[in-house]
Amino acid sequence: MSVYANNQFIPLLGAALYTLLLISPLSRRGQDAGQRRWLVLFLAASVIWEFSLFVAPLVNYPDLSVKFLLLSTILAVGLTSSFLEWKVPRALLLVVAAAAVMAVVVDLRPSTNPSALINLNMSSGVLLSYLVWFAISGLLLGKTWREYKATPFPWHANRLLYWFMVLTAVFLGEFLQFFDNLVLVLVGQFLRYVGVVGMAYGVATFRIFDVRTRALRAIAFLIVNTISALPLIIIILAAVQVSRDLGLGEVVTAVILAVLLSLGFFLYEPYRGLVERLTFRYLRGEGLNTNQVMRNYSQAISRTLDVQQLALLIAGTLSELLETNRCGLMLLTRLADGRVELAPITGMGQIGRTKVTLPANSLFLITLARQNQPLLQYDLDFSPDYKGLNEEEHAWLKEQQMEVYAGGQWG
Repeated sequence: MSVYANNQFIPLLGAALYTLLLISPLSRRGQDAGQRRWLVLFLAASVIWEFSLFVAPLVNYPDLSVKFLLLSTILAVGLTSSFLEWKVPRALLLVVAAAAVMAVVVDLRPSTNPSALINLNMSSGVLLSYLVWFAISGLLLGKTWREYKATPFPWHANRLLYWFMVLTAVFLGEFLQFFDNLVLVLVGQFLRYVGVVGMAYGVATFRIFDVRTRALRAIAFLIVNTISALPLIIIILAAVQVSRDLGLGEVVTAVILAVLLSLGFFLYEPYRGLVERLTFRYLRGEGLNTNQVMRNYSQAISRTLDVQQLALLIAGTLSELLETNRCGLMLLTRLADGRVELAPITGMGQIGRTKVTLPANSLFLITLARQNQPLLQYDLDFSPDYKGLNEEEHAWLKEQQMEVYAGGQWG
């Protein structure tokens, strides 16, 4: 590409940034060894891709950088499958690997009839590389989005939405590299790097921030500031234009602007407050008041000793606070051998009624007894603190299809 041939500092700078990210603690702080390995491979492929952009003008091989870009995309599939705990079909992996190898091998042979696509001459291998890249990126984004829409758990959906956004940034940045335009190339490099940093952050921590709430707050911030500033800007521009049309002097114009600015300072705060109230009425993020949930939970326990009525009271309290549509009560019974039997009791909606017997030292039970806050299913699935859950325990919790568990002292 002529852009990189004329501006060779761009890929060198990109390679340096990816190398810094590769050796930084962020890329090695992940909780899962498999995710760390895939991330390191992906970052290494990104460094090689940037260097291939630098040496491409010196190598007699058609679009060498596209082949390494395809390699990094394939590694992104492995990283995504590890991060989201997907099982990629082996047949799909074989097809993608065969297509990638074919794209490389085809261009090793000299070709006198390059294909033409959108007035750009390219070899068959380059064309195949583009097609495979589009197929992989499209399938990966589509599957991530479908999983996000189908997931009933909010924090699991948040994890999927976050990964969809970073994948979008990475693939959009790579797509902009296909255009021989300096501005698009620079924007693409920036977007891809931001997306890769997002990947490293996602691997480094299992607790990802609330993506939808952050996005809504950012949108609200832009809307409020834009709407708040527009009237004053329009009035000032109109005053300047009227002064010019009427032939008023500079002194008169300055006085008019000073008066308008003074009025603007007086009216800005109430006007901005009105805009904020109207905006946040529709774009408002709501958090979970844990203390209030536990207080009402304790009050519900103290009002009754009937198990079924207790379950209904707790369900009503949680539904009022959190707008839940499914919840239940777990009845714990200590057996003679020291183990604990858990029996679910329906409070609202349909829940699994299968009983389970857990050891007295069950990590799940001990955590509920000692932790004075709700325990999320998200934590049970992704937190390294709960890797010690046995298979029966984990399978039973998944069968309940509950987002959060709350408990108290037990003996």
